[in-house]
Amino acid sequence: MRVCIDGQSLLTKRTGIGNYTYNLIDKISLNNHPYDVSVFANSMRGNLVQEFQNTTIDFKLTRFPYKIYKKCVYDYNINIGLFAGSFDLFHSTNFIAPKIGRNKKLVITVHDLAFKYFPEMIEKETLNLINEYLPRSLERANKVIAVSENTKKDLIINYSIDPNKIVVTPLACNREQYQRVSNEEKIAVVKTKYNILNDYFIYIGTLEPRKNIPNLIKAFNKVANTYENISLVLVGQKGWGYEEISKLINEFNLEDRIIFTGYVPDEEVPALLSGSISFVYPSFYEGFGLPVLEAFSCGIPVITSNNSSLPEVAGELGVYVDPYNVDDLANKLNKMLEEKHNLDSKKYIERAKQFSWESLAEKTSDVYMKLLYK
Repeated sequence: MRVCIDGQSLLTKRTGIGNYTYNLIDKISLNNHPYDVSVFANSMRGNLVQEFQNTTIDFKLTRFPYKIYKKCVYDYNINIGLFAGSFDLFHSTNFIAPKIGRNKKLVITVHDLAFKYFPEMIEKETLNLINEYLPRSLERANKVIAVSENTKKDLIINYSIDPNKIVVTPLACNREQYQRVSNEEKIAVVKTKYNILNDYFIYIGTLEPRKNIPNLIKAFNKVANTYENISLVLVGQKGWGYEEISKLINEFNLEDRIIFTGYVPDEEVPALLSGSISFVYPSFYEGFGLPVLEAFSCGIPVITSNNSSLPEVAGELGVYVDPYNVDDLANKLNKMLEEKHNLDSKKYIERAKQFSWESLAEKTSDVYMKLLYK
């Protein structure tokens, strides 16, 4: 028996879905199982990531122009087996699935339904593709994997899926990368690089409307009026809607108190997190909320929203806010400043350890086994 995993997200710099796919393949390749594993993708330019520890994985890369490949697979409904080779089960790791042929098993992973609630945030072509093909992919799938109970709930509400068809496999963070930095000199070097002179709250992620940065700035402004030596550090690329953020900063005269770092190399992020008062993540919606785990893994508290999947991730340790309530967020920032010296980093690190890629791979492999050998 052979399982073919969609590796398209491995071809570019790995972000959320790419990290999920990489860690799934990497950990499954280290387990003992009776099925073979192949990884398939199509790209004119990219190469499949091959730094997996198990070299028995069969990597299959075809090189067609994407528009031609897309027309073949989705518009003309050509069997993906003509590109990917033979398999008994196909796992689409990114929402939608191609035609796989008769007597083949299909598993798809759905990471979130942000496109339902924030369609303006998705490129029109991608949005149209998902809206057209996701319903039929869900219908054809033998099993649907959701990365959180909230995503499972959203799937049931929006697509009326049988709950028994959905398996939840929570994500994890790379704990080898996200570790608490106790060396004050290392933290000071990174702070100096980004001109961080004060104690600070930190946000990490794309600066886009769904992440609720304008309300964070409004709340911080209330705190800044009381505490003169506090900054807000915003780590991430400027996304759609950044104009509102810039306007608010100018309106509140916070140019010297809010620091934009832009892109920060992965190796510097743990030091920035470890040196902060708290990670603040008042997002309107998250399929899983991985940055919360990354902050916990560095031993710092998290202020986050009381919605979507975020309470699943932060658990009892999260400091929760109504993301629409600026006063609530400001009060929680103030409370964190008052209690910062009494916080125990170990409990946050232990919380992060409860989520692992090994567990995700084991649960996913169990899905494969039940479909292939039942």
